[in-house]
Order: sequence, then C-alpha cells, then structure tokens
Amino acid sequence: MQCSEEEPNGPTLTKVRRELAAVPDTNLSPVEPGKPERLAAIVVPARLESERLPGKLLKDATGQPLIAYTLQAALKASKAADVGFVTDNQQLHKAVTSRFKGSVLPILSRKQAVNGSHRVGLWVDHFDAWDTYDVVVNLQADELLPVQQGRQTRQGNAAGAIDVGG
Repeated sequence: MQCSEEEPNGPTLTKVRRELAAVPDTNLSPVEPGKPERLAAIVVPARLESERLPGKLLKDATGQPLIAYTLQAALKASKAADVGFVTDNQQLHKAVTSRFKGSVLPILSRKQAVNGSHRVGLWVDHFDAWDTYDVVVNLQADELLPVQQGRQTRQGNAAGAIDVGG
C-alpha cells in the first residue's frame, strides 16, 4: 500500500481488510473464534541502510532474504490479528509486497523516520488504527535470524545460532 494524493491519510483499515479478504487463502478477520478479544498487531519497521552490513534485509544467503524470515515468524504468531510492514525504501517495499501479498499490510512511507518506533507510528497513522489495537508490537526486521545448528559465532560455540561473520 502506498499513500496517494487521492487518499492523503491512506485507506482505512476496514477497506484494506475487505480488499485482502478477497484474496484467496487470506483470513485477516480481527477476532477469530476461540481467540481473546484483545487485538494485537505486529509491525515490522525496516530500512536498508545498515552500517555494518548494508542491504542485509535483502541478502539471500539461505534461500530467501532475511526480511522474509522475520515476516514469516510474525505471520505465525497466533495472537496477532494483523502483520504490518513499513519502510521508506522502494526496493524493500517491492520485495515484501510481491512475496507477501495478501498476508502482510505493507506501506511505503513518504517521511524519513528517525527510528523503528517512529516507522511503526507511521504505519498506525496510515491505517488510522490507534483505537483498533490493544497492543502493537514493534518487531525489528533483523530480529529473527535463520537458525543453523552447531555453528561457531563470535561469542563461541552457540548451538542454534547463526554465524554472523567476523
């Protein structure tokens, strides 16, 4: 989703849910039977300008980009009604939109955010969802690394950690 001049505040969350509901195999209803009434959203703020490893979210060392692992984990969270993604980078937005169409609520922000929390706020603003969720989780885009058992890391032999290089 991208803000447009016709919709300066972006589409409403209800409108987006209705559009996504039309996509096959997508169920983004706010409360499913048997789930608690409290609504939670997981929002993944992202940028490509990493100082230590530029472009790391799109690096493909294990069959898919790093950002895909994070979003897949967020989508598996049983208590999240919605999973969002926000970036100001067109390349990253396009990669996420094409891979996760119908399951993630992505936006391309026009503003340069000062940090991840600011990006999450832009996402909530975009959908005018301040009163929609009881909880909004800020999940860092590089938080969930793919696991390779028994690899050596900087901290020593840590089973279940990935080799982050030296």
